[in-house]
Amino acid sequence: MRFSVSFRGRPFEIEAPTHDHISRPLAKGTFYDAASIEKMVRLIEGSGYKVGGRVRGGRIIDAGAHVGNHAVPLSAALGWPVLAFEPYASSFAYLARNLAANALVPHGVTAGSQAIQVSLGAAPHWARVDDTLARIERNTGMVRCRPIDTAQPFPFDAIVGMPIDAFRVPDVRLIKIDVEGVESAVLQGAVGTLARCSPVIWAEAQDGPEELDDFFGDLSLSAGFKTLRYRRIEGPWASSRNGTPSWVWGPEEA
Repeated sequence: MRFSVSFRGRPFEIEAPTHDHISRPLAKGTFYDAASIEKMVRLIEGSGYKVGGRVRGGRIIDAGAHVGNHAVPLSAALGWPVLAFEPYASSFAYLARNLAANALVPHGVTAGSQAIQVSLGAAPHWARVDDTLARIERNTGMVRCRPIDTAQPFPFDAIVGMPIDAFRVPDVRLIKIDVEGVESAVLQGAVGTLARCSPVIWAEAQDGPEELDDFFGDLSLSAGFKTLRYRRIEGPWASSRNGTPSWVWGPEEA
């Protein structure tokens, strides 16, 4: 179903499953978790990425993009292309259409944005999408990717898995992560990107931020002549419709 929504006064058209959890706010004309999206845009606008009153160039990685609910308004508001990763076939189809449709409107999705159907992780792998809970809860954002034992008969619905670093995305300023419990694995596969680009990390964390705090606490990155570390700078953020809070980590010179 197609929904007419707005963000910061700009109109967008978003397709999503009619009876899905995410469709409730869309039917009311607003993006799901719009308050958190607005907070992130303001955080970026108030950061060192803003030069001469305008946000300087960059790119967004959306890990677990679902139908593009976050990718579309973030790209439009910041003026950055988004590389949006989604493993679930039906959600990926919506995502690709939403990025394309909203690239055609004024001040919409930034040129160069792309949807990629892949499972993200720490290393190359094969995975299978488990949508059992998503079907029960009518929430396709709850699908999970399960690693495949390649010693067993290969399933027909296997999808390829890759680390973020394999894509060598330049100028990444923001990585948004919503991957249903495998946040640490996704970040392990993005260490090279963190060292090259020092992006802000916005991650949903089902069991609280401690696991990612530990991950970043053990991480020391060489960035040119500097050593970078990450610390938690914001959170928890959660809309009234979203039971899973998210937190924000940012780089600082050690």
